[in-house]
Amino acid sequence: MSSKFEIETGRLILSKPSEEDFQVLHLILTNPLMTMYREFNFDDNEIHSLILDSDASISSGGVGLRLIQEKQTKEVIGIGGVKRSILINKDIYAAFMYLAPHVWGLGYGKEALAAAINEAFDLKGIDVIHSFIGLENYSMQYLLEALGFLKQGDETINLDYNVVTRAHYILEKQNKSDILLKEDNIFFPLI
Repeated sequence: MSSKFEIETGRLILSKPSEEDFQVLHLILTNPLMTMYREFNFDDNEIHSLILDSDASISSGGVGLRLIQEKQTKEVIGIGGVKRSILINKDIYAAFMYLAPHVWGLGYGKEALAAAINEAFDLKGIDVIHSFIGLENYSMQYLLEALGFLKQGDETINLDYNVVTRAHYILEKQNKSDILLKEDNIFFPLI
């Protein structure tokens, strides 16, 4: 049985993170394979902030990054979803996905992100979702395109005073791909 803060898919439970999840998220987010497409590593303060901000946003009825757990084993395998961000002094909603390397290629990222996007569009009234991906992170770019995101080009952005160039993708609710709704295309049923 899921709580009002959980999203369930065929294989996953996406839930509100808490401070109790810090250690497992620290192991995932600081894994050298995990950080190869980031310009700088996650530090403890950033992980605590990610947890607290997502917890507060989800608790107040908004969107946020969710803890991703395998339903069968209860193993925490990552954190991801849609969260409010700022781009050039403008509020936007952005998609993020951080999975433990041992589950890469199993479809969990697509499954979790599709569920989070469906929630953002259908239940939270969001019209556009952005994503900014490392230029060399071809797997994530492919995943976004498979979910219907369109590449807008490469964009130079300021991340906490670190200027970086990222591939900029958007998905508009009005252009929401049927792939987000069809079980046979994403290999799981949305519950």
